Amino acid sequence: MKLDTAIEEFLTALVAERGLASNTVNAYRRDLAQYRRALAEHAITEVEAVATSDVTSYVQRLRDRGAAAATVGRKVA
Repeated sequence: MKLDTAIEEFLTALVAERGLASNTVNAYRRDLAQYRRALAEHAITEVEAVATSDVTSYVQRLRDRGAAAATVGRKVA
């Protein structure tokens, strides 16, 4: 499945199934867009192509850029 499709389905589910507020959904949208761009730098466009090492390196990149632990936690949640 394409990352863009998976992201949109996830965001739709947050609203439909969990009833999250629009500000919360927009925060998830921004975080996921940032992660999608990071994956695109490595030519990853499919959900199935994402490896544990991709997530780990993204977390490390956030930490290297000085992101607070709470920010990193939110972005990977």
